[in-house]
Amino acid sequence: MTTTGGLRCANPPYLNRALDHSDMRIFSSIVGLALGAVGTSTIAGGTLETRDLDALLAQQPNVRAALISSLKLSESAFAEIRFGSHFVHIGGATAGPYTIRATAPDGHEVDVVLCTTFRLLDATGGVVSEKQLERASSIDEHLDVVLIQDIQTERDRPKCP
Repeated sequence: MTTTGGLRCANPPYLNRALDHSDMRIFSSIVGLALGAVGTSTIAGGTLETRDLDALLAQQPNVRAALISSLKLSESAFAEIRFGSHFVHIGGATAGPYTIRATAPDGHEVDVVLCTTFRLLDATGGVVSEKQLERASSIDEHLDVVLIQDIQTERDRPKCP
């Protein structure tokens, strides 16, 4: 074991020297490049206002009414997907699943997870093929399932069916 800058690193058998700042800088660069490559080709999550999800919840009015009458929903929500700027027309838009923190009448906090499916559409309303995703001009999203998860036991990403 080697201690470098407060980190304990296990040296591989072929490395018979302590890790120095140069090694850590190289490691950080490799990790940064890997994350950068993933980030440019994928989509990441982001926050939005809960009221921005009203149209989605309106697709299931009885579920919406039950949620609003039994829980106090926070004003912000988290979307698992936020489309990047390489999506020319929908860059910055979000897609589910969405997570909203809520408070039950007894004061316990839960996560309300809106599980959705979506299609990316072109300007004519046709479904965009996987090879031409950047041509998408709109998102057709549907609310499939609403989950209520205990925040004390569920700490991972939402588990939508």
